[in-house]
Amino acid sequence: KVVLVIGYLLAGIVILLSVKRLGLIAFAVFIFIMLFVDALVKRNVGSIVKIFLVSSIIVVIFLVVYNNLSDTWGINTLDRISNMTEDGGSGRDVIYTNVWETIKSSNIYEQIFGHGMNTIASVTNGHGAHNDFLHNFYQYGFLPTLSLALFYLFSLFEGIRMIKARFKYAPQFVGITAISILLSVFSSYTVAFGYVTCGCVSIGYILAQWYDYRHQPKKEVLHK
Repeated sequence: KVVLVIGYLLAGIVILLSVKRLGLIAFAVFIFIMLFVDALVKRNVGSIVKIFLVSSIIVVIFLVVYNNLSDTWGINTLDRISNMTEDGGSGRDVIYTNVWETIKSSNIYEQIFGHGMNTIASVTNGHGAHNDFLHNFYQYGFLPTLSLALFYLFSLFEGIRMIKARFKYAPQFVGITAISILLSVFSSYTVAFGYVTCGCVSIGYILAQWYDYRHQPKKEVLHK
């Protein structure tokens, strides 16, 4: 567990250094959800208290590290987070509006089958939509967008089933699903083959373990 905690702290510091505010938010959401779901799986009320204690310690450590980095290297990740309402998420609000209005004004064929690959740049000034659902809807149409939404819905339902079954990988699965949805809503996640690959490998591995668990339950029960 000590190695795991150190690993999470190092990952958090690296994300902090990247100055990616959404990445830092997603990381914080993942840690909190994973700890909370772990408490649900263990059915231990005391674990919930530990969540807030651990979360508080992590926040303090991050603030200390951030203050040192901001003074020494000019890291401004937390400042950028506080300015999200002012800059519209680096202009995301404008991009979302432009893409959505273009989709609404498209003909029925384009709404069903999309405008085609690499066409999103024409309405985003050369950038992506920073939203997988809008990106897919514009380029590929309604059906692929619906498929992505159903996949996330399926994942959430599977996560609930894992929690009820006290499956040992439930915290990680729910946490990964949560940050995947967060990144899909506010960034380009599934439409790029970069970090989504890590998410898909993790989800695929856990689902494979979940399949084995349902056929051999006793092997994957965390707490009897």
